[in-house]
Amino acid sequence: MPGNLPGMLAGRNGLSPVMVGRASELARLRRLLAARSVPDVRVALISGEAGIGKTRLLKELIAGLDPDPDALVLGGQAGQGMPGRPFQLLREAVASEVRDWEAVPARLADRDDALRMMLYPIAPRLACDRERDREYGQEELLGTAVDLIRELAPTLLVFEDLHWADAQSVALFGRLALTADLDVLLIGTFRPEGVDRRHPMLELLAELDRQRPVTSILLERLDQAQVHELVEAVHGGPVPFRVAETLHRRTGGNPFFLEELLATAAKDLKGSDATAAPERLASLPLPWNLTEAVLRRLDDLEPPERQVAETAAILGERIPFDLLASVAGRSEQELIEALRRLVREDLLAEREQDVFHFRHALTREAIAGQLLGRERRRLHEKALAALQEAGSDDWSAIVWHAQGAGRGEELVAAARAGAEAYVCRGASVDALRLAEHGLAEAPDDPALLAWASKAAWLIGLLDVSVEHGERRLEVARQRGDLEDQAAVLIHLARVHWEAHHPDRQWECVWQALEAARRLGPSPLLARAQARVSEAYMLADDATAAIEWADHTIALAERVGPRSVLLAAQVNKGTAMVEPNGPPSRRRREEGLALLERAVAEAEAADFDLTLHRALWNLMVNQVQSWPLERSWQVYRQLRAASERAGHAADNVGLAIRRSEIHVMEGDRHAALTAIAKGRRLTRTRNPSSVFEFLLDPYEAVLRIEGGELPAAEELLGRSREMMLTASQECDRGWFWAICAARAARRGALDAARAACAQADAQVAAWWWGLGPEPNIGLIDAVAPVCQRRRCGRCSPEPTS
Repeated sequence: MPGNLPGMLAGRNGLSPVMVGRASELARLRRLLAARSVPDVRVALISGEAGIGKTRLLKELIAGLDPDPDALVLGGQAGQGMPGRPFQLLREAVASEVRDWEAVPARLADRDDALRMMLYPIAPRLACDRERDREYGQEELLGTAVDLIRELAPTLLVFEDLHWADAQSVALFGRLALTADLDVLLIGTFRPEGVDRRHPMLELLAELDRQRPVTSILLERLDQAQVHELVEAVHGGPVPFRVAETLHRRTGGNPFFLEELLATAAKDLKGSDATAAPERLASLPLPWNLTEAVLRRLDDLEPPERQVAETAAILGERIPFDLLASVAGRSEQELIEALRRLVREDLLAEREQDVFHFRHALTREAIAGQLLGRERRRLHEKALAALQEAGSDDWSAIVWHAQGAGRGEELVAAARAGAEAYVCRGASVDALRLAEHGLAEAPDDPALLAWASKAAWLIGLLDVSVEHGERRLEVARQRGDLEDQAAVLIHLARVHWEAHHPDRQWECVWQALEAARRLGPSPLLARAQARVSEAYMLADDATAAIEWADHTIALAERVGPRSVLLAAQVNKGTAMVEPNGPPSRRRREEGLALLERAVAEAEAADFDLTLHRALWNLMVNQVQSWPLERSWQVYRQLRAASERAGHAADNVGLAIRRSEIHVMEGDRHAALTAIAKGRRLTRTRNPSSVFEFLLDPYEAVLRIEGGELPAAEELLGRSREMMLTASQECDRGWFWAICAARAARRGALDAARAACAQADAQVAAWWWGLGPEPNIGLIDAVAPVCQRRRCGRCSPEPTS
């Protein structure tokens, strides 16, 4: 039966071969469908805006039905203009089953006349040959319809788009929902914005709420990670973060709008270079059918309301009331009346007080696109003048209007100021967008390149950060600016380490030090020395790391800044905690104390990057020793510091840290859930992120613990090359330790001993706690112990 879809589900199939972002909703519906132990109607209502994926969800539900030849799925779909056709949804749902009836089944004989009257439009052989001498009341017709459904005995009955349905169809849905002896899953879908105060759906919803349990499913728009997943599924390969981010912004996460853009892209890019196609997805114009669909919503507006809508479309994503009044030239009362209509028509929404947004960014795009170029330019000029006169610090709006007005110099100046301000506010994504707008006008501007590289680094776009950073270095060398060369090299050293470019990292480290030394003792030289200390720490050379940290601390105490002194203390404390040589408990305790002091001072001074790094390295080394309450406290501090510094609060590294805490709680399921969340987060970040490749071995440890050895083997096979070529010996040793545990669980003791020897060769030098002996007692304990002793030097977070 699943292959025999009812008519209302046989329409448009999505472009994506997989459904994205609806797994939990689908699981809820499948549980309802399977709950047939006691015959009873189960009711679900699926709501959401147009194009959100209600029909796709139903198709996935039906496609997953067991191939039972007796299973029957019935469905009807309402449409605009149908309110005058009573019981239209019932007729559409049952048409395929009754169209060939020549007589009413015997069990429905007492409903003969009513059924003939109800069904003859779709079953012409049932038409009566005699004139009916009475009219049928609604109660009798509802009872007849319920008996018909009972006779057909569907497994699933769907009424789609109830917001457009006739009153009798809505009433029938309610009657079926309250008929306890029907063994059926009854599903209705509707758009909340289509249900006004007079709609019979309101009464239906209230009645169901009073009389029976209903599973309500509200489909939300896709988030950025889900948009990225859908675009990659349709495109059939990786798509850059910035493309997915732009498409998410343009479509608002509406799957229909997104797929319409992608369908246009598929036609537009046909025959073009496939490798270049993803970058072009974000800038393609709206398809004509989508533009027409959007603009039709303006047809019923009065001229003043339409003019306000057009002005609002030019103002951008945020539409402040006062700015709209100034540019539109409307009085407060006139504008209020126009905005009320636009909100009532679901074009605009007031999400902040006195600030409006279009419900869909594509609506704004379509309205703006149908204006003449001169009209758009004049509106941009008015908006820019109003913002400048008011002394606004809405840099995104200023850049947007300067661009639309053709004011290049003002655009670049605002982009510089805005990128700096947004990085300081922790709005790194906005900072990158603004800086790149400015770079389109002034591609070699050093300040814009600096802010673009830093913002991209903060949000994990390492390739983008390297691109802008290396260009800034080239510009600094062309200008002979030694100070800027040193500054960008210090920055690039860290970025290249995170991007797994160790050779380039060390080149930057030494070049930065040389450039800074030529400028004499200065805060810049202190920063360069701190980077040398960090590089040695990351390379497992504790002696050199501590020596360079001491040099940095001495210089920073003389010339500053305080943030560099604290960064050097973090380097030194971490190197002392995890020495490259025989473990010393006293030195370890001194290192922990130094990290604790760095945490306190960085928090007091609001040095969020240094605070995050100190907390990270402290937590990595103490998560097994601390009380759980302390681990959760530090985890929350890490998240907060990430947010303030402009990192994504839920980055991959934090997902791993959360998983570790759940391991200490003994909650393996929660630990696996945290790892799964980390995987999802990678869709919005650079795939070469410093910790992403560790997700597989972390999960492998948890799978081994649960006895899921095939899954563990697949994960280890997938991560083998990356782990065994990792620059940190702790990663190489940890991989062999996990292999030893897996072999031991399989009973392959020779393989387990061989893996233990490989692990011990890597980890004996730094494994404080167990010592350097090659015999590691209980093989099964190897992987968990190695996991808990993870090296804090691998923090994915950047230094100050």
